[in-house]
Amino acid sequence: MARSLSIITVTHQSSAVLPQFVRAAAAAAPHSEIVIVDNASTDGGPNLVSAHPQVTVLANNTNVGFGRACNIGARYAAKGILAFVNPDLWLSQVDVPPPGDFKPFGIAAGVMSDERGDPVSAISREPRRAAAWYREVFSPLAPRQLPPLRRRSQRRPGYVSGALCLVEAGEFQALGGFDERFFLYHEDRDLGRRYRRAGLPVRHLTSVRGRHLHGSSTGATTTVPGQAWSIVSWIEYVGIWEGSTAARNLADRVLRRLSNMGTLLSESRALVRSQRVSRKAAEYRQLHERVSAFPRYLPPEVPGFYPHARAAILP
Repeated sequence: MARSLSIITVTHQSSAVLPQFVRAAAAAAPHSEIVIVDNASTDGGPNLVSAHPQVTVLANNTNVGFGRACNIGARYAAKGILAFVNPDLWLSQVDVPPPGDFKPFGIAAGVMSDERGDPVSAISREPRRAAAWYREVFSPLAPRQLPPLRRRSQRRPGYVSGALCLVEAGEFQALGGFDERFFLYHEDRDLGRRYRRAGLPVRHLTSVRGRHLHGSSTGATTTVPGQAWSIVSWIEYVGIWEGSTAARNLADRVLRRLSNMGTLLSESRALVRSQRVSRKAAEYRQLHERVSAFPRYLPPEVPGFYPHARAAILP
């Protein structure tokens, strides 16, 4: 007997990709339910697919963030295998193993490719400190002339990308689902760490495949708002797993680096007179402002986001 499967996606202003997402998911998994948890979109996306016989739309009145919306979908689906899939990922194959296989199920990564068909890693490794700094602070908004950071080859514990992530409902609920202190980003990293701590496997599932368009559901992959949420979530993650002192030290260092990067690039523009460098300097100043005052950008009617980051960042 096959396991029941629910495909859960969280949408916010995702009308450009949602119809194709539903078509692909329905073709790849014709016996599944497709649960769309919409975070207060104003672009009419859910209305484009609500009549599809496999689709259930759960509409939130406000943007409650990624993890909370995933948990809403998981509580609705309640049993079987839950596949959390980004709306800009088009599934091409979904073959879920039967109940006798994979006990415990753990958390599984499907096989992803990018828009060109090149493979994309679906299990990320816990970054070393230098790699985390490069990824969060220096790389995303830095001028392209900066050389890439070389990755060290040592194997580190992994976590499954929230873009294509499969869990067994009972195990997922027993672990508490996604941590609802995160608004956006790092909730998949936190979930993977809790699976590992519980002794549950983090595995690849080659029978589930999809093509990820990376950021097409909500716009550009790297934006100042998006990077600000990633930094705030990084500080929250450190607070959860390493304590309040570590979070506070990280926040102080990050804010200094962001300020220094804005100043450095502004001074560099005086030397090279580059519009690109000038734009990057402005982006770093905006990033510093958004991280410093991040609660201003959260929905005020939804409490509980980022307690560690609030204590670490706010005066």
